[in-house]
Parts: sequence; C-alpha cells; structure tokens
Amino acid sequence: MGDGTSKKQKFVLTDTNDAEEAYRQLLEARNATFKEGVNALPQEVRKLRYEDLRRILIDHYREHHPDSITGYDEEGVAKFAGSIWLDKYFTRKAVSDITAMEIKKFVEWRKAKGHAGPVN
Repeated sequence: MGDGTSKKQKFVLTDTNDAEEAYRQLLEARNATFKEGVNALPQEVRKLRYEDLRRILIDHYREHHPDSITGYDEEGVAKFAGSIWLDKYFTRKAVSDITAMEIKKFVEWRKAKGHAGPVN
C-alpha cells in the first residue's frame, strides 16, 4: 500500500473444534493485537457495519448476560430486547455513520411509530 501500512494476513491456531470457542479466541487475539499498538484500527473501523457491532454485543451477552438473549430468529440470529427495531433502522449502516444525530433520528423514528422514548 502507498501509505506505508501492510495488510498482512494473520492466522490464529485455536486447537479446538468448537466454533464459538475458536471465534472467542480469535477475538481475544485481535483485541490483543490492537492493544499492542497496531495502526490498523482506523482502516478496520471504516469497514465496520452495524451488523459487526451487533455480533460483538451478542458475543458479550452470551458470555456475561445470557438471559439478555430472548431467542433466535428463523435464520438462527440471536434476538434481544429492542433488536427488531435496531435491526430495521441500522442494518447495513457503516459504524462511522452511527453518530449521536443518527441515534436521535432513530429515537424520533421510534416515537413516530408510537413507541415511547428512552426512560430517564
């Protein structure tokens, strides 16, 4: 690349056949790489979408708050309170586009559909 950064693919040996455990280990390795100061984070953020944040949240819920997962849809995607509305509004949005103003628009959209605003 012309900017002096390299896009070198890295592999993580997980020593497990469990897909969820392998994914968790991959995320841990990725987080450790970022903590070591790799300068790839801004490029990756530009590629992130709402669906990526949702997956991270679901992983967090599975590990720390399993009762927050209220079920699964017909495709096996985990659901949680309010996920239907978040999915309808934010699906395919780039993370960089989910600003405070966009969240305010989401709240207004919900209110226009007759839903209450956030509880203070």
